[in-house]
Amino acid sequence: VNLIEHLESGSFIGLTNLERISLAGNFLRDTQIRADRWEDLGNLTQLDLGWNELKILRANSFGPNIGNIRVLSLRSNEKLTEVCNNTKYS
Repeated sequence: VNLIEHLESGSFIGLTNLERISLAGNFLRDTQIRADRWEDLGNLTQLDLGWNELKILRANSFGPNIGNIRVLSLRSNEKLTEVCNNTKYS
């Protein structure tokens, strides 16, 4: 838990070897889950976005830069009502 409310564009540039990221227990909203936030994460296999303030995941939420996600955790996003059908990692 870091109480993060905002992710900057390119927050992960240069961290190409990351395989797991946990952003669980923060205050991230769906406006922060956009493709330009995930650049350079071609080796990422696990992303934990549990316990945030997500409402909707859109088709462009992750984009092609996020790698090969095998585990995407969205648990306890109590306001989450929609994951778009064509979201790559729904």
